[in-house]
Amino acid sequence: MVRNFPFSTSEDFLQKEFSAFGEIAEVKLLKDESMKRSKGCAFIQFTSQDDAFLKPAHIIHNTPSR
Repeated sequence: MVRNFPFSTSEDFLQKEFSAFGEIAEVKLLKDESMKRSKGCAFIQFTSQDDAFLKPAHIIHNTPSR
């Protein structure tokens, strides 16, 4: 799970950024249905558990949202 990123962040952006650390199986962006926007958190599922542990915790904070 990743969180605390801008509401404007898209699933495509997360897919692109996290794929640098391994093959992504799924990106599930949590959305507020009444506001029609992201809740600022998502689940990133890697195909390999080892890849999930390689991701730096600060990637979203150091990357501009799209």
